[in-house]
Formats: sequence, C-alpha cells, structure tokens
Amino acid sequence: MNKYSNLREDVAELYSKITKWQFTSALIYAFLHPKIKINPMKLYDKVNAEYSYFLEHKKMNSEAKSKFELTAKENLYITKVYRAAFERSMQKLWKKAQHLKTIKKVQINIGEIKAEWQIPNDANDKQVILYLHGGGYNFGSIKASRGFTSLIANNTNRKILVIDYRLAPEYQYPSAIEESLAAYNWLQEEGYKPEDIIFAGDSAGGGLVLALLLKLKAIKEQLPNSAILFSPWTDLTFSGESFFANIPTDPMIAGLNLYRFVNNYLNLKTEEATNPFVSPLFGEYKGLPPLLFIVSTTEMLYDDAKRVADKAKTAGVEIQWEEWKDMLHAFPQFCYGTEIPESEEAHQKVRDFVMQNFS
Repeated sequence: MNKYSNLREDVAELYSKITKWQFTSALIYAFLHPKIKINPMKLYDKVNAEYSYFLEHKKMNSEAKSKFELTAKENLYITKVYRAAFERSMQKLWKKAQHLKTIKKVQINIGEIKAEWQIPNDANDKQVILYLHGGGYNFGSIKASRGFTSLIANNTNRKILVIDYRLAPEYQYPSAIEESLAAYNWLQEEGYKPEDIIFAGDSAGGGLVLALLLKLKAIKEQLPNSAILFSPWTDLTFSGESFFANIPTDPMIAGLNLYRFVNNYLNLKTEEATNPFVSPLFGEYKGLPPLLFIVSTTEMLYDDAKRVADKAKTAGVEIQWEEWKDMLHAFPQFCYGTEIPESEEAHQKVRDFVMQNFS
C-alpha cells in the first residue's frame, strides 16, 4: 500500500527515498556531535508537533508558543540538523550524475560571500545565470544544490554563479537580500551587462529572486534580463489557501517547519512579514523583466506563485506560467535518476526560456 496515499505512486516512492536519506543524514550529524547535550529525536518530535499545531490551527497563539518554545541553543542545533540532512541527501541523490564529471567548478569569494562558478564545456562567455538556492532561509547551500544547478548550466550552455548567502537564525533579514544584491553588482563589475544576466532560484531562493528584483526597482538600478522561479515562496504570512489545502499532497513542505523558519529569518519585533523584500507577494511588479514559473498545482506554495504571476501579468510583466499536477515542491530538483517525465518537461521549458531571452 502506498504510504503517501495522496501522491502518485512514482512520486511517493521518490519522496520516501529522499526522506530515508535525510533521516539517516540527521542521525549521522547527531552521532558526529555527541558533546552537544541535546536529545535530537525528542527535539525533532517537538519541532514537528509545533508545525502540526500551526498547520491545524492556521496560527500560533501565545499559549502554544510557550508550549513549543526552544532555547537558542536547541533552535540552532535543530537548524543544523536540517542543514546536514538536506545537504547529505541531495549529494547522495546527484552522486552518479554524469554532468558533474564535466562541469568545471570554481570556488570564489565575493567579499565575504562564498560563491561557485559552474561552467559547462563551450559555455557562452557573455551570458550568465545567478542562482539563489532554497531552504527556507535556514538551510541549503552550494553543495546541496550543485547537482541541480550544474544540470541547468549544462542544459542551457550558460555559466551559473551560485552563492552561499548567510542563513538564519545566525543571520536574519536583510542579510540574504543584501548578499544577493552584492553578487549581482559584482557580476556587473566583472563585465557582465544586466541584459546578459538571468536570475534563477527555487523555493525561498525563488522568493529571494523576486525580492531582489523589487529591491533593484526600488533603488532604481538596472534590472536583469529575466528570471526563472521554481516553486517560489513569496508569502511569509501564510495567507495562501493552497498552503493549508494542499497539505495532503505536499509532504515536502508539510514535513518542514516553515513557521519556525519565518521566526528565525525575521526579527518580528522590528520587521513586518508583509515587507515586499521579505514577502514579494506584496510588491509592485510594473516594469519587471520576463518571469518563468515552474510549479505543481498540488504543492502547498502553489498560491504563492500563482498570485504573484497574476499580479505581475496585470502589471504588464511578460509571464510564462508552467504547471504540472501531482509533483513535489520544486520537483525538477528532486527527480534526477527517475523516469518521472514531468521533470524533463520542466527542464525543457527552462532551456527554451533561456534561449528565447538570450537571443
């Protein structure tokens, strides 16, 4: 019997495999850090219970907050468990990817920002993609996204620059957007023209791409060529209907604690979650470059993407909207090595979009 009865069988099998890897990776992290006097399983159960409460009640009252409160040490520890679990599992997923053997990887520093060029053979020298990884602003890295981002580089024959922007809770907003802006400015200092730069990002990274576009517009800097958005997280207020309605068909997000991620990323005493540089859903889109959306109709963040796309289209932005049903959140990143046809279809849409806009 399908454990995830609301998922298509092949998608459920993929998700089951990834979660097993993540669980194993989390245990490895705990084993390698025995001096930390924290029971990781009890802490993990508490964090899951907190998110289950939030998803059920669609809010967190003061009594519930007190019930699930963690110390700063516990919160940082569980965040590091998330990071280790995601990074190790993604490296395992992409371990046998043939393109990783041919892509040239060059580590650089942009000021204090760690970054990596991923360069395919015979790459176009003048046109680049700036990639901002996902992970709820709490986890994710160059290493975790390398298999996926280098595949995009290989498929589009364009160099990709991926950055390790600083993560919460150690570094809160506006660190991520400031460092993304710094990377964009650095590319221009290196001689790349804005019209020869495409932004791309998945999940929180997709939201960060949109926030960066809105920031560039606000400070009246030249915008890039276009942007590619894989299941962007655009609303940190959780006002989208799909966020709660699609819980049964999106274990990828339902299994994470986005409520805690928001509280880690934002100092809610000084910042509003409706700030468009935090939740780009609330921004003004007139004048932005073409946007490609890759989403699943059955994911929790569907409305995050759809409402932004509709708003941008109304404002006159050129929108390419591509949706599939029954897929996991940010599914092109997780389907490598499977026979799930929607993944290749999505990658073909990305190839076509890049070729169309990099004419």
